[in-house]
Amino acid sequence: MRKFPVPLTAVFVLFIFASPAAQSAGPREQLQQMVQQLQNNPSDQALREQIIKQAQTVKPAPAIPEETERRMARGTAALKDAKSSADFEAAAREFEQAARAAPWFADAYYQLGMARSKAEDYAGAAGAFKLYLLAAPTAKNAKDVKTLMYEMEYKSEKVGKEKAEKQAAENKIRQAEQVLQPLKGTWLGGHCRVGADFAGGCTEAEANGRNWYKFNLDDGPIRYNFTFAGDGTVKLDAYESWADCRTGAVWGVALGASSLRDVRWEHRPEKGPAREVYSQISNDGTYLQISCDRPLSGANPNVKYHYVHWIRP
Repeated sequence: MRKFPVPLTAVFVLFIFASPAAQSAGPREQLQQMVQQLQNNPSDQALREQIIKQAQTVKPAPAIPEETERRMARGTAALKDAKSSADFEAAAREFEQAARAAPWFADAYYQLGMARSKAEDYAGAAGAFKLYLLAAPTAKNAKDVKTLMYEMEYKSEKVGKEKAEKQAAENKIRQAEQVLQPLKGTWLGGHCRVGADFAGGCTEAEANGRNWYKFNLDDGPIRYNFTFAGDGTVKLDAYESWADCRTGAVWGVALGASSLRDVRWEHRPEKGPAREVYSQISNDGTYLQISCDRPLSGANPNVKYHYVHWIRP
């Protein structure tokens, strides 16, 4: 029997009839490959968005795997029973697994967004709602979900700002505590009188001079420690009244200070506002002097002021 060559037109017709099947298989296989890539890197949001768009080109739509249905049921049960933030986070993890098995499944992102919002993960909720809108742009609740997404964005920004402010405040306290470190330990105290009736002065060099009187008990000098409040401040441990501070106490405020000489010493009376008081302090923190009746500047040499000092034993 004689064989005749197949015309080129026939080959072309066969290709045309075969191409739809080949074309439909291509996107589906590509989707499967992309989903597999996402399993290895589930935080790749760009890839996740590509998968959602790719799934929308697959006809018929890809089937929802059993694992997604299982995780959706578990997440729904967890969401119903949730009473605490930890419970809502547990529900969110189930929906995350559901979306990981079927990254194109819109309902998984909607439920994930709801669970994250209840767990106060506002940034995560906004991201989930964004993916839901990408996966179901014509959904009946698309407008409401978009509003939810914007609300979550606002709350996320607010929480982020509050966290940043809190962190900045904590950093200031840590810096202040470092400045105050040299003041820790045991101290001895004394008081001084100087003015028209007293020769000499009350400087650090004259700390043991005739105008100074140590605080002693029968068995020797009184030893004590300053009180550190843990908020960047330190409280002088008694005897401030000898510096004419009357009621209340004297506190050192190191917030914003870069050295001991920058510390603000203020008298906090039992009633009324705090006020800064005169102070002298050595760089190494081994000597501190305060006076509540001496002005911060412009002291009158003919006026008697009252001082208290603290020195290392």
